[in-house]
Amino acid sequence: MKTQAFEGDARLPEVPDRAPNREFFHNTDIKSFVSVFADLIVMMICSILSVITVIKCIKSAFKNMKRDEAPLLTPARVQEAQELGEKLARLRMARHLRQADAAIRAGLARSTAVLIEKGDLSRTQAQILRYLEA
Repeated sequence: MKTQAFEGDARLPEVPDRAPNREFFHNTDIKSFVSVFADLIVMMICSILSVITVIKCIKSAFKNMKRDEAPLLTPARVQEAQELGEKLARLRMARHLRQADAAIRAGLARSTAVLIEKGDLSRTQAQILRYLEA
């Protein structure tokens, strides 16, 4: 290949007379871009799915942290908790309150009010007292 002389000692290869087929390079560039872009999309989706899986595992771990208090109490104490829930339900009905309204007044969800009235052992004392005052 011939070289062209420029100012100074730097010598560069001669530019070929005929340019390469631009369409070939253009199509190849697009194909490689699409391929790389598709790979990036797949990697992003896998990363997102991995994060979602980790979040689900953490959520299930927290749900499993709740423990059943019934085995820790005597049957008499479990019965007392159920009776307390029934008394709270009767008190609410005597006040002519709907369960949802009493729950709102106590700052609780209606589902928590249902559990309190069932005598659920996992409700906190503060929740029960707030419901009593509602």
